Amino acid sequence: MLLHCGMEVSAGHLIVNDFDTLHQRSEADFHYGSMSLPLEDFDAAAEAIAGHELPTSALKHLVRPSPALMSRLLELHKMVGQIAETMPGLLPIPGQFGP
Repeated sequence: MLLHCGMEVSAGHLIVNDFDTLHQRSEADFHYGSMSLPLEDFDAAAEAIAGHELPTSALKHLVRPSPALMSRLLELHKMVGQIAETMPGLLPIPGQFGP
């Protein structure tokens, strides 16, 4: 189980926030994935993942995409993880190794 800013997060939920500071608490041996997006890319990605636009007050919301969209997101996450492991130079982190 994960608590995010006092809200219980279940499998299949996405956390959406833009807080500078947040509090999370989990049980032992808890695994999850995360990603950060530039603000200009967030709206398009959120609509593609959630299947609809997110409310502008989504600073402290949990989003539950449809099972089909969540499955697609998890598959993409798995593939990107495999690429990062087997070909680390293919996905450079901007600013990490020079301009």
